[in-house]
Amino acid sequence: MNPSKQAKIFDKHARLYEKRRNKSTIDTKFRKKLLASASGNILEVSAGTGTNFPLYRNVTSLTAVDFSTEMVRYAKEAAKEVSFDCTVIQEDVEKVVFQENQFDTIVSTLSMCSYPHPDFVLEQMGQWCKPDG
Repeated sequence: MNPSKQAKIFDKHARLYEKRRNKSTIDTKFRKKLLASASGNILEVSAGTGTNFPLYRNVTSLTAVDFSTEMVRYAKEAAKEVSFDCTVIQEDVEKVVFQENQFDTIVSTLSMCSYPHPDFVLEQMGQWCKPDG
């Protein structure tokens, strides 16, 4: 699907995602376990409304990217609730530019299936992540 069409769909559903942001859902325990190993300078792609933000434990800084205007609006509010530096960027992950070896950890929860070119996204993540990340 065209990313701009997808973004509009997520814009329409952002309020529903925001309502469940602070609730414990069936996937919360799995995300907690996954994010417990994330550390340092973290990039989260397709961050949505910031549902993962309070689950991070060993964060120096977090950069969160999402292509939906409404998701980003809610994520910026969620970023104010955490104790670490959190920057939220509105951009298509297939177009965003980061420096090579910039991040210690890159997180993507439940989003790889939504990219038109997931192989390209994974390749980019490999470049953005430090060699030992």
